[in-house]
Amino acid sequence: MKVLTILAALVAMWLLAGCGEPTAAPVDTVAAPEQAIAPEAPLPPVLPVVDVAAAQALLTPDETVEGVDFDVAGSTTMTGAVVGYKSTAYAVPVLAGQTLTVTLEPKDNTNLYINVLDVANATGEAVHQGDMAGPKASFMAANDGVYLVRPYQFRAVARRGTESAYSILVERK
Repeated sequence: MKVLTILAALVAMWLLAGCGEPTAAPVDTVAAPEQAIAPEAPLPPVLPVVDVAAAQALLTPDETVEGVDFDVAGSTTMTGAVVGYKSTAYAVPVLAGQTLTVTLEPKDNTNLYINVLDVANATGEAVHQGDMAGPKASFMAANDGVYLVRPYQFRAVARRGTESAYSILVERK
């Protein structure tokens, strides 16, 4: 009888052992080496897109718009001429916080000026008036935007059809 009691107790323990929580698999105590994760490189800054139609709306029918394309921080020089009232205005995209510097160098006529306009300002008010402030404009852009560099002659000179050659240095820093 003792044997049957012991056997019954063993069977009961065996059956009860199957009802409990499963035992976890042995844990590997050797941790895998951590892989170094390279930080993502920051994306290069993207200049605003030049809206030629918005820029053209600030100009007269005698003026055309040309987009200026160069490094985000760098400089370029445009050359051309104002003939009477006909001229090319240059659309320069700028990032917020960048300093835009524009320098006009007339070639043969000192009656040549530049205005710099913010294309987003529909009033057409110049941020730099060359006839009052001189041939060099320099300012920090408060917002991403496009600025229009507009060479021109005074009316008295333009109506005679005078041709005035120039070079314009544009710098973004």
